[in-house]
Amino acid sequence: MSETAEQTFLPTKPKPASRSTAPAIWLIVVLVAALAFAATVAYSGGINGALSLVGLSSLVEGASQTPPPAPRKSRSGAAAGSAATTGSVTATASTTATGNATGTKTPAGSSTPASAAGAASAAGKGRLPAAARAAMYREQLQSQGSIGKLVSNQVASLQLGKPAISTNSATVPVIANYRNGSSVSGTMTLRKYNGLWYFYSLTASGGGYTPTPGAIDPSVVAVITREQATPANQDMIKNGILAGGFKTATVTSVSGGSGTAAVNVNLSGGSAAPKKGQFVCISKRDGATTYWFLAKFASK
Repeated sequence: MSETAEQTFLPTKPKPASRSTAPAIWLIVVLVAALAFAATVAYSGGINGALSLVGLSSLVEGASQTPPPAPRKSRSGAAAGSAATTGSVTATASTTATGNATGTKTPAGSSTPASAAGAASAAGKGRLPAAARAAMYREQLQSQGSIGKLVSNQVASLQLGKPAISTNSATVPVIANYRNGSSVSGTMTLRKYNGLWYFYSLTASGGGYTPTPGAIDPSVVAVITREQATPANQDMIKNGILAGGFKTATVTSVSGGSGTAAVNVNLSGGSAAPKKGQFVCISKRDGATTYWFLAKFASK
């Protein structure tokens, strides 16, 4: 056999893998493993979850005691929270705007009506001391003869004379003309406290017996002082009586209510234009006896 033939049948040695191919294969393996680990982390909810899956959670226990941040609210949750807050503010604003919970609205920026505000201010300004309240109650109780005839529609008209005015009191001469044709002279007494005027008595000569009270009735005095402190009553006293606005009060009718009486009059004869007015009286029963008190005198 020739040397050439011998060389042909000799086994050939395998070529070793190239050095550049091996690192590429390992790089692919590492990338695949990394991707698999990343997928595991994402699936398990984080690195801690991935370590827990392979039994290595102890490696991270105690590494941090800081609690995880609270999850963000969804858009719907945030909207609900915003609505709740808006609702509470709206309720507060509504209560503030209405002044009550009934839903009666007062326009923003508006104030209490002038008459109501004036009455409240006058009531506070004209608060009477205890001695003055007792005196008013006593003197009106002692005027029962004249007030009673006025309420029972026995008086046809009242003629008001020129008032005598001092710092804190005033007296006005009065002539009462009765429906039976008779007349009697008398006096209307007013007193002033803290800038406000009050009716104290309406007496007539020969008025007869006047009762003397034991204790005053605070509920009666409260109504009298409140009504007489109103702007309408104060205007009538100051301008209608003391300033000579009216000289004659002609009684047109008397209407009664539950414990009240309204004596309707036509006012005329003075410096003011004629108008309608009204005496408002309240009553108190003591056994079989009813007593009347002059609470207010104002134009209608």
